[in-house]
Amino acid sequence: MKEFLMSVEYSNKKTELKTYANTVESAVDNMVQLDHVDKLYAILDTESLESWDFDQDLAYLRDLRKQMPDNMAMLFTVEKN
Repeated sequence: MKEFLMSVEYSNKKTELKTYANTVESAVDNMVQLDHVDKLYAILDTESLESWDFDQDLAYLRDLRKQMPDNMAMLFTVEKN
């Protein structure tokens, strides 16, 4: 399991949250599942120091996730530009 620092908008304030996941995509999904996280700005893998920049509202992913059955996984990939 990896540790990720997530730069997010949480309850209308920009802050950093720590999450643990096997992949960066799972770290994003962790943020999608937190109702008070509205935007994602950046992710840092604390071990490899690899980082990803975003300026993304999470409402679309959150709405999509809510429409899926519980036994179905949401798979996506995070790519570097």
